[in-house]
Amino acid sequence: MSNKKLTNNIDSLLKEYHGEFKNDLEYRAIALYDAITADFLRHMKKHDISRSELAQRMGVSEAFISRIFSEHQNFTLKTLAKIEAALDMEITLSARQERAFKKE
Repeated sequence: MSNKKLTNNIDSLLKEYHGEFKNDLEYRAIALYDAITADFLRHMKKHDISRSELAQRMGVSEAFISRIFSEHQNFTLKTLAKIEAALDMEITLSARQERAFKKE
């Protein structure tokens, strides 16, 4: 998924629950997590890569991979980079001048 599409998906997720959750940092973190892990899972499905194979490629346990995809883990940028390398993907993020939602 392109950076623009990822940004649009995140914005769409945030706008869906704009009212009550717009300033909830936990919610924002979960929306980002869901968008990123969904991209990883789509890529894995497209290229027939199992969670077990991903664990082997990353040199981690299958339990670690299971936690990444089944719990809202607050994983590090290093873990994201390992997944990116293991899946031969490129993650692109960008900062924007204006936030989708501003604090009121």
